[in-house]
Amino acid sequence: MAARKFCRALQLALCTVLAAACAVQQPCELYTASTPAVGGTPLAVMAQLRARSQSVPAVLIYQLPEMINGCEATSLTMLLQSYGFEADKLQIAYEYMPREDFCEQDGKTYGPAPDDAYAGDPAGQGYYCYAGPLCEAADAFLRDAGEALRAQDLTGISTVGLEHVLCEGRPVVVWGTLLFETPQYSTTHFWYLTGTDEAYTPYSNLHCMLLYGYDEDYYYLCDPLYGYQMVEKARFAAIYEQMGRRAMTLDAPAAVPARNAE
Repeated sequence: MAARKFCRALQLALCTVLAAACAVQQPCELYTASTPAVGGTPLAVMAQLRARSQSVPAVLIYQLPEMINGCEATSLTMLLQSYGFEADKLQIAYEYMPREDFCEQDGKTYGPAPDDAYAGDPAGQGYYCYAGPLCEAADAFLRDAGEALRAQDLTGISTVGLEHVLCEGRPVVVWGTLLFETPQYSTTHFWYLTGTDEAYTPYSNLHCMLLYGYDEDYYYLCDPLYGYQMVEKARFAAIYEQMGRRAMTLDAPAAVPARNAE
C-alpha cells in the first residue's frame, strides 16, 4: 500500500513532464483492418494500438460471456485495473454499481433514469447507466480498498478536455455507440421513470468504453465487446457529442503500470 501511494505521489510530481511528452507526435505506421470479431483483433493491430505515443496504462477486459449488457461495469473495471486494483467486473456490477430492476405496477413498467442507476440486469434484460452511478460505484470500491482516490464525473467535457486528461496520465471511461454508428433509439422498449409518469425510451446501441490514447488522426479505446479499437477523431467527436459528452475517470494519474489482456 505504501509503495503504491509513493508511486502515485511520484507520478503526480511528474505530471507536467508527462503532459509535455504527450504533445510530441511520434511517427509510426498505422495498420488498418476490417472490424474484428469479438476477441479477434489481429495481433499486428493489437501491437500497434498498444504503442501509441499519447497513451496511458490500460487494461482490456471483455464483458462477454458473463454480461451481455455489462459494458459500464466492465469499463469501470478496466479503469480500476489500469490503476492496479484487483477489481472484478461482476463484483462491480452487482455489489457496487447502483442498479434497479424493472417492476410492473398498474399495467406499466417502471425503471430508473440512467443518471440515477443502471436499468435492469447486465447479465440479461439490462440497459445502461451514465457517469453518476458509475462514479458512485468507483467511490464505494475505493473506500472499501482504503484508498483516497475518488471518481470524477467529466460529463460535458470536450474532446480537447479528454486529451488533456489523457496527458495527465488518466484513462477515461466514455459513452458512445456500438462501433460509433449513428445513435438509435429502441422501437420496441420503453419504461416509466420510477416515481413519475414520464416515459423513457432508451438507446438501442449505446456503448461504454475506456479511452486510453490519441494521436493526430485517431482515438484509441479498450472496447469491452470488440477489443482494441482505433476511431477517426472526427467520427469519435461527432458521436461523443450526440451522446451528451458523457465521461468519468479517477482524480489522479494511473501510477501503476497496467498489464494488457491478450
